[in-house]
Amino acid sequence: MDRSLDVQFLILYLKENHFKQGWAKVPAGIKLDDYKEVLVYNIISASIEIFKFYLLLFLSGEYIVIPENNDNDIDKIVEFLREEADEIEKVRSQKLKLELQSKFQDNLFFTIEEIIKLNIVYFNRDLTTQLDLDYKKGLFRGNKLSERIGDIDEGLMQYIEAFRLVISLTRLEHFLFSASQKLIKDLLVIEKQIHYLSIEEKLKKAISVKASFLLKKLIYRLKGKDLDSSPTLIYAFNQEEDVSVELDKIQLDSNLERWEHLIKVHYGYISNFKQEQRKRRKEIENKENSNYCYALAS
Repeated sequence: MDRSLDVQFLILYLKENHFKQGWAKVPAGIKLDDYKEVLVYNIISASIEIFKFYLLLFLSGEYIVIPENNDNDIDKIVEFLREEADEIEKVRSQKLKLELQSKFQDNLFFTIEEIIKLNIVYFNRDLTTQLDLDYKKGLFRGNKLSERIGDIDEGLMQYIEAFRLVISLTRLEHFLFSASQKLIKDLLVIEKQIHYLSIEEKLKKAISVKASFLLKKLIYRLKGKDLDSSPTLIYAFNQEEDVSVELDKIQLDSNLERWEHLIKVHYGYISNFKQEQRKRRKEIENKENSNYCYALAS
């Protein structure tokens, strides 16, 4: 696993950048009201970093390596945050203390427990069922609605929405990736939602890259080799002109070109696909069992 996707690394980063020793103490010579913004900024920024961590975990695919540990990882983060929240008790101003406690509760504890953990717990159950090849089909899982949504920072809300979109993409990829027009519609809607996110541009692009790849892969599967006889699918947003769903209109990142070639081989889009399929099978068979994965053969 990438070192940056290790929970201990994340905790260390938060400690060094947002929760240094005595982080809630107002330095001498600085007005309380002036420093309050710094303290609130550290709380919000810490929450954004946690959401970025889990966004990258899902986009990278690393979550599938040790799914049983993800719940424990979240508990480690919460335990660390509870220790840091104790620092707020040392704040002399009762008004500031209550405000910081509220910000901590709403933007860290609430979002982690009610958004990140809730989604990961249920996702891991479904993933375990899928990997164990159990003959089960999920109907629904409910959670008691929280009585108080809380005062969540507007900027953080954008990362929360990004996390939910990535969870949706991952669920579609794992459990609902069937050749259907409905799934194409769902992916197009998610692509549009990504466009409106106000988050870090590199992260936004990474989410968009995954959505485009899944969309193109799905169209290859749906249309098969009979491209000419397949109906032209069209859609529109915001009363704009109709747009047709076509393979050549979906631009993929250059790093995914080899994956696209494998998809073309798999679905028979190239003239010598049988030969290429045999070659690919041989490459996989020659890999050592200790390193048996879906990585591209070099």
